Amino acid sequence: MNCSKCGTTNSPGSRFCINCGNDLASETIQSQNANQNFNQGNENPNQLNNQVNPYNNHDVISKKRHYGNILMDCIMLFWRMIINPSTAYNDENNEFDDPKKSLIMTAILTVVMTISDLIKTIISVARVPKYSYSQGYSYVWNFSLIKDIKFIKIIFQDLITFAGIILAVCIVFYIGSLIIKKQLNFIKSLTISAICLVPAILGIMVLSPIFNLLWTPLGTSLVIIGFMYTIILLYEFMNEELKLEGNKKIFFFLACFSVLFIGGYYAYTRIILNSVSSIIGSL
Repeated sequence: MNCSKCGTTNSPGSRFCINCGNDLASETIQSQNANQNFNQGNENPNQLNNQVNPYNNHDVISKKRHYGNILMDCIMLFWRMIINPSTAYNDENNEFDDPKKSLIMTAILTVVMTISDLIKTIISVARVPKYSYSQGYSYVWNFSLIKDIKFIKIIFQDLITFAGIILAVCIVFYIGSLIIKKQLNFIKSLTISAICLVPAILGIMVLSPIFNLLWTPLGTSLVIIGFMYTIILLYEFMNEELKLEGNKKIFFFLACFSVLFIGGYYAYTRIILNSVSSIIGSL
């Protein structure tokens, strides 16, 4: 055993150096600690990862399944509310207070509306009129025009617009309930607004464009049916929460629907038509 101070060779187990008296025992302890730290640094990386990260793959999979179940519950709730609204409302009333499900349903409806509008935009751009002396006006498909569509701009505008529509319906009824001193639960009001808008969205943005290609009056009829179904659902579900009766109920819903109609007309003429004009002008 060599002394680190003077280099003299000492017999193994010596406590002090025979030449300079240096403490060899403390050097032995320091050397052992250094070796131990080195060995710890070369441990199995998987063991270190398990010590640092308490979550394993099973936890990650469980979380994904949890959010997947919530997503499926929201989709099934949409379906049940459209097919049998009264029964579904009574059975699932407690689910309307869940902020997580309310936001997920709002997001689902917003994305569906955005995709529907994007498809409609692609069809309107690619389907161009053509005139011939023998057949008159007809439509042909020119898919080369699709590359000129500004997809990011359209998607961004649609997400903001459609999320704003759902939120606007919720806010109108929520503020109205405050005015008559029967406060609605805001989260529940948002959930009801998202669910009730589904028939109007199906009629206006999904079914109508498809059936307009076959027969225009049929597409228009589907828009009216979806729109009226949405009004009926809003009337029934909001009144289930507010419990209004008589003239107070009539005046409340007449005022709320009037505000929504005026705001919807303004949004349609100012926002939607302007955005369509800008898209067509950029092509």
